[in-house]
Amino acid sequence: MEKAVRRFFAHLILSLGKLSYQLRIEGDENIPAQGPLILICNHTSALDIFVTSTWRRRRPDIHLIVADAVISSPLKAKLFMRMGGIAVSKAKGLSMSSFLMALRYLKEGEPVAFAPEGEMSWDGRLQEFKTSTAWLALKSGAPVCPSYVRGAYDACPRWAKYPNLTGTIEIRIGKPFFVALPGEKKKLDDALLLECTRRIRDEICALKGKP
Repeated sequence: MEKAVRRFFAHLILSLGKLSYQLRIEGDENIPAQGPLILICNHTSALDIFVTSTWRRRRPDIHLIVADAVISSPLKAKLFMRMGGIAVSKAKGLSMSSFLMALRYLKEGEPVAFAPEGEMSWDGRLQEFKTSTAWLALKSGAPVCPSYVRGAYDACPRWAKYPNLTGTIEIRIGKPFFVALPGEKKKLDDALLLECTRRIRDEICALKGKP
């Protein structure tokens, strides 16, 4: 029942996006219907909700990781946790307990999703990535599915009180990839995390540069 409700609201939000922003989605067939998966995207606007709704339409079992500042009331927090969400401290980032919870979900074959930049961009440009995506991918063996959203920053930058109901938003979803070959054993150290993080960022940059 919960999955049906999640999928319904995902379709509703995407329908509103198509009405308001001529929302275009490319590559959502790249999201596998089952199995562990780490879904990521650039983080430019509150309208990134369209990206998460695209993910949820395909995978209603998804666990979204968001900053606790977004969850502004006990009721929102309860609903968020009820829907499998993971709240993290905006000040401290993804804590070890959050890491382990996300890792547990992946090991159970369920998807998790978050923005590897850690916070919303001030100028719309791609920021430095945290190493959390690489850590989860290496520890869980789950593939990473990159997404890139274009146009959301112009419609609603982080300082805007209300979104501008004009413009076009486009979401591009790439094919899942492994940061290391399945079964490949590597020492998980800072050098490897940085190497894999660069690879992950390059995949999102490739979606950005696609004509």
